Amino acid sequence: MRKFFYILLLLFVSALAQAQMNCTFTHYSQENGLSENSVMDMVQDHDGMIWFATWDGINRFNGYDFKVYKARKENDMRWSSNRVDHLQVDKYGDVWCITYDGKAFRFDKRMEAFTEVTANGAEKDLVITSILPLDNGTVWLLTDKNGGIRVVPDRKTGTLASKVYLSTASKEKGTAIKTVFLDKKNREWLLTKDGLLCIEGNNGKQTPFFVNTHPESGRPNQSFFSAAFVNGHVYFTSNKGRVWKYSLKDETFELKDLGLQDDVISIRELSGGKVIMATRRSGFVVGDAALESLKYYGLKNEFDFSQHPIRSIYVDSHNEVWFEVNKIGTVCHFNPSTEVFKVEQVPVEKEPGDAPKFAVCEDKQGNLWVHPVGGGLSWFDRENNELKPFYNEVGTDAWRFSNKLHAMMLDHQGNLWLGTHSKGLDKVTFFKNEFQLIKPQNCKYDTNANQVRSLCQDSRKQLWIGTRNSKVSVYSLDFQLQGYLTVDGRISLTGAPFRGSAYKIIEDSKKNIWIATKGNGIVQLIPQGSGYKMLHYTYDANDIYSLSHNNVYDLCEDSYGRIWVVTFGGGIDYIEKESDGSVRFINSRNNLKSYPMERCYKARRMLLDKKGMLWVATSNGLLAFSEKFERPDTIDFHLFVCMPNKREVLSCNDIYDILLTHDGRLFFATFGGGLNELKSLDKKGNALFTSYSAKDGLPTDVLSSLAEDTKGDIWIGSESGLSKMDIVNHHFDNYLKQEIGEELSFEESTAIRAEDGRLLFGTNRGLLCFTPELIRKNSYVPGIVLSGLKIANKDVVPRPESVLPESLNSLSHLYLSHKENTVTLSFAALDMSFPENVKYAYMLDGFDKEWNYVGKQRTATYTNLPKGNYVFRVKSTNGAGIWVENERVLRITVKPSFWETPYAYVIYTLGFMLILLVGAYTLFVIYRLKHEVSVEQQVTDMKLRFFTNISHELRTPLTLIEGPLEYILKRSDLSKDVREQLQVVERNTHRMLRLVNQILDFRKIQNHKMKLCIEQIDIVAFVH
Repeated sequence: MRKFFYILLLLFVSALAQAQMNCTFTHYSQENGLSENSVMDMVQDHDGMIWFATWDGINRFNGYDFKVYKARKENDMRWSSNRVDHLQVDKYGDVWCITYDGKAFRFDKRMEAFTEVTANGAEKDLVITSILPLDNGTVWLLTDKNGGIRVVPDRKTGTLASKVYLSTASKEKGTAIKTVFLDKKNREWLLTKDGLLCIEGNNGKQTPFFVNTHPESGRPNQSFFSAAFVNGHVYFTSNKGRVWKYSLKDETFELKDLGLQDDVISIRELSGGKVIMATRRSGFVVGDAALESLKYYGLKNEFDFSQHPIRSIYVDSHNEVWFEVNKIGTVCHFNPSTEVFKVEQVPVEKEPGDAPKFAVCEDKQGNLWVHPVGGGLSWFDRENNELKPFYNEVGTDAWRFSNKLHAMMLDHQGNLWLGTHSKGLDKVTFFKNEFQLIKPQNCKYDTNANQVRSLCQDSRKQLWIGTRNSKVSVYSLDFQLQGYLTVDGRISLTGAPFRGSAYKIIEDSKKNIWIATKGNGIVQLIPQGSGYKMLHYTYDANDIYSLSHNNVYDLCEDSYGRIWVVTFGGGIDYIEKESDGSVRFINSRNNLKSYPMERCYKARRMLLDKKGMLWVATSNGLLAFSEKFERPDTIDFHLFVCMPNKREVLSCNDIYDILLTHDGRLFFATFGGGLNELKSLDKKGNALFTSYSAKDGLPTDVLSSLAEDTKGDIWIGSESGLSKMDIVNHHFDNYLKQEIGEELSFEESTAIRAEDGRLLFGTNRGLLCFTPELIRKNSYVPGIVLSGLKIANKDVVPRPESVLPESLNSLSHLYLSHKENTVTLSFAALDMSFPENVKYAYMLDGFDKEWNYVGKQRTATYTNLPKGNYVFRVKSTNGAGIWVENERVLRITVKPSFWETPYAYVIYTLGFMLILLVGAYTLFVIYRLKHEVSVEQQVTDMKLRFFTNISHELRTPLTLIEGPLEYILKRSDLSKDVREQLQVVERNTHRMLRLVNQILDFRKIQNHKMKLCIEQIDIVAFVH
């Protein structure tokens, strides 16, 4: 019952917070990249990007940066004016705009460029005043009094087919087109100042109705102003109180005369088969669909429509009607179910110039904002049936932005965007606040009085809170202050307060309250009547059985009733009672000799698990020991520390908090190592741990406090906010400043679960209280756009026949040459609520082996990519820091250079084969020549041997001839003739002998038996 009561209480608080419109404001101006501070119009395209029309170009916003489109000397935009007043988005997501000089342009998403519509022909001189996109894709460009242009985009080619209607540009009589209505048969109805014109959407066939064909007769034209589809009929409102009812089935008109000599400017369908019709100056009419039962509301006594005519009407999701009237700061409101008519007059900031236009915005939850003519944005409080100034009431401190708006829009996430004249742009982000922040001292600034450092719920259903201003206060469970602890042990609103910075407060099994302080030891509060008897224990250097240190961070009671004291500087103690009632502290100075004092003297936290093990968190590791021991010197301490390059060990030695879950699991919050869980602990004291870090979804690895809810999920307080870990799938949900309501830093080991299931966390700004069952996490999935490409650090813009033939965001496959293999891809997740909290991860299949978690970085750079096919993947969190399924994929192909193509390999193969053939042929020729030389040498050798042998045979006879011949020639009795003949014989014999000797010498040289001796001689003797 009590738990139910507190859930109802928090529901009420949540509803109250919603009634007060919990929101954050973000202002954008030229300092943030906006091209000009006068924002005249805004739209959101189908990708989720927001476009702003300013007096100096158009700005496209992706949640982070503004990209400006305007005519400059260095670009190709052919705008004659950079002032843009109107924007629209068509069925296909293309953005259309009108510049100040009445020219219409369409943004081509594929080429990321604006192109002028109707740049040629007679229609180029038409001054466009409004853009009207239809659901069939057709876009109408309307002039003030000279007809309009029907534009039909071709989705395949991106071209536009246009035709002028009811304009002097088409050699027709110029007629004002009030609006265009698309019926269920895809027919477009032009409501003009002179009748109706029906255009068949399929073939363009035109059929006029109620056109004054004989204006010379003096018969007035029949003007049409508005149309609505109700129960198979199209209702067209006209002048002189006429409403034409057109049957789509029979294709016939039926006149319904309201009996009013006034223009029926608007008609809208109401619930219950009713319609409402507004006249210009005669009030409005509510009737059934057949227009048989009508009720007239002239209301001259309440509001004079004749002086302040109606301009338009809006029917909200609650079937209530809002009237735009021609009066500054005034809007009329009518509830058809109660028939209550109310005039709302909003205070408006007075200033000269044109009055800002009327606007209405309504979100999916039915929240409604109205901006009357002239200014005064207000929020409609349905409970009290009144408009309330929305943070801009004139002359109040709540004024957050300009009272006069020129543009207002709700985006897909429900953020309210407000465009002002010369004062920039404002974004209003709404959030439901299920969190309750209790501040001991009500102030907007940080103070020690609100820094909750210790919490305890006692058996008396009281909440003890210790703050950093050295004060201990006691509250009821509905946070009503009961009093504070005084120096004489009372809980009172008067008296001298006990001063001590309480870091831990516990209640032991005997209902005693123990307070651990930083710098002032520990205090025991023993119940005594309506107050407490106070016992104070501190460190005494002369008493080894006193407290080991005055900086006490934690207290713990084991199964044997022992109170353990955790100090930051003196290790741990436990209290031992003496027979005379006194106590002494057992620590490393006396009997706790086995405690690793040198390493673990700075202890922070102690906890007893379900197996009788005591766990001690220190700044230099984790200790564990059994509570079962006979003497303190026999305690066996097990130390667990972080060891680099080893898995399943502690991720960090500095441990801030320990949590024991209902099923006996142990979790450890570390300062820099994320969250650790004990997986197993064997009998020898060997432990295995699992760690969870920012890569797994935590906002930071610096954690402060832990608590378990009734479902078993783990809630984690950190310096970056609050997180919840789903105990089953280990998924993290993060709750940051925008969802909690304030930027909080959670205090160390200061979290408890109250008996009613609420979780309480101590923070730097008070006590955060919430019921986990009521918390609903942001599940928005932002789309990711690919916003830019750089090659070799140079921006690449879409150009035909280039590396980027169309916008990167619309491209499915990017082809790069081997010279373009250093690329930078830019991306953005379109979460407009809290884009500053979005984190990213990307990888390139075929290059990266795992995801690159890059935080808030929105670019990915790859250098010297080898040839091949890749797939670029990028994903992100949403604005709440939750990883969502929004992966965006882009295929990338790096083309090989020519020498890496198959053609090159064919050439390489043919060249190699040619080289082989040439080499083989060359070797064959060489072999053949060597063989011929060898044969020739053999023949020559044979010849030489033959000649040598013959020479030997010839030399002997010649020698034998030479001797007798010389003898005969020495004789004197020879006749002259005989001597001459013998001398001839002698000469030839010598010659023959010399030739034989030369042959023999050549043979000796060949056999290396004769050395060639070179000498200088007179060559003349050889010549002559």
